[in-house]
Amino acid sequence: LLVSMLSFSQEVTNETPYVNTDFKKYLYVNYENPIYISTGHFASMKVEVSNGTIIKGKEPGKYIVKPERCETTIITVHAPGYKKEFEFECAVMHYPEIDFLGYRYEHDVRSIRGSTGIFAKHTPLDLDIAYRIDSCRVTVIDSTGQRSHINIGPAWDAVTIEMLRSAPKGAELRIDRIFLTAPGGRRYMGQECWKKFWE
Repeated sequence: LLVSMLSFSQEVTNETPYVNTDFKKYLYVNYENPIYISTGHFASMKVEVSNGTIIKGKEPGKYIVKPERCETTIITVHAPGYKKEFEFECAVMHYPEIDFLGYRYEHDVRSIRGSTGIFAKHTPLDLDIAYRIDSCRVTVIDSTGQRSHINIGPAWDAVTIEMLRSAPKGAELRIDRIFLTAPGGRRYMGQECWKKFWE
């Protein structure tokens, strides 16, 4: 069995014939998308991808596809006398969105003043990636001006809690410069978040 690290092809051997992805809908551009490939009754098959790269993962049958462009991506598996194509749509991955931890009102409405910190999530939610929030900048803006503070970690520190509790109704909250670490040590920036104090 030949296993190469070429960008556009790979030799694979598995038990049952299919190409499947961890995610529900898309392959994400410039992201290492895990897929599963098996060869059925063939001893081995060559696999090619029309967009980006494919490399072998650490688990049996697992491969990583990383599209370079936002276009339909075709994964082709073939052996002597056999060829089959599997199409996947691609999507651009947006920055992770920020949501609040802590108290919620009816209908799942989150409290800003009663929050205990923040967490990062992706939409669509088929991307199951756990992020560690390293730090963020919290700014409260009202008629008297603005006040900013760097909060370390996902939980609010004493300064941030005081800023949120003392903000007047109608003031605005901006959370930006959100530094995140994903599994594998990849660093990301969270999507800037604006909220109004309505409570």
